[in-house]
Amino acid sequence: MPEMTILEAAARLGVSENAVRKRIRRGSIEARKDGERWVVTIDENDQVFGSDEPGRGEDDADRDLLLDQLFREIEFLQGQIAAKDRVIDLLLGRSSEATTELSGHLRHVIDGMLGSRMTTEDPAR
Repeated sequence: MPEMTILEAAARLGVSENAVRKRIRRGSIEARKDGERWVVTIDENDQVFGSDEPGRGEDDADRDLLLDQLFREIEFLQGQIAAKDRVIDLLLGRSSEATTELSGHLRHVIDGMLGSRMTTEDPAR
């Protein structure tokens, strides 16, 4: 089995040096310390251009994880936008339901600020 540096192993496998280091830590690639440098032993059975999944590189797995995180962030932001749109609709009174809801909300806020005397007073006065 040929021995090589981490950089050479990365080039041979078609992955980053970081991916080779991860494989060394996991034990899927043999390596030993020779003085101050690592010597990597690549078996002919070690997959080229990939990780443990056929046809998939570690960079692909990292990209998939990042995409999942981005999609979750997009969903969160879409929820925030929808909530802000609802507030805008309420403030602009774009529907009778929105106007009723806004009136109730404002009444609650005013009651909290001024006490209950506004709601208990006779509205005819």
